[in-house]
Amino acid sequence: MQWQRARSRNSLRYFQELLIGCEWKRGVKVEVNNNEVELDCIGALCPTPIIQLGKAIRDLPAGATIVLKADDPATQSDISAWARMTGNSVAAIAMHTYRVTKR
Repeated sequence: MQWQRARSRNSLRYFQELLIGCEWKRGVKVEVNNNEVELDCIGALCPTPIIQLGKAIRDLPAGATIVLKADDPATQSDISAWARMTGNSVAAIAMHTYRVTKR
């Protein structure tokens, strides 16, 4: 018998359960607060923060926000290039912290 999801793929609760279940073990902490997803990739090396950001944003609805925390030096240039290629917007809000909005 095939397992069926109890929640809609567009719900933030589904997203939280999905990522916490499989990504927590890889050192990426995920929190969902007030329609904002926080990815804590502090200590993760390139390209992990960008890969996790891509995985996280693909299931979110347009207009959703992700706050990415990453201290790898390459993240700043990587996230700018990623945003250009995907059409999403990104703003640095503090050192090692980026706010990404899905378009």
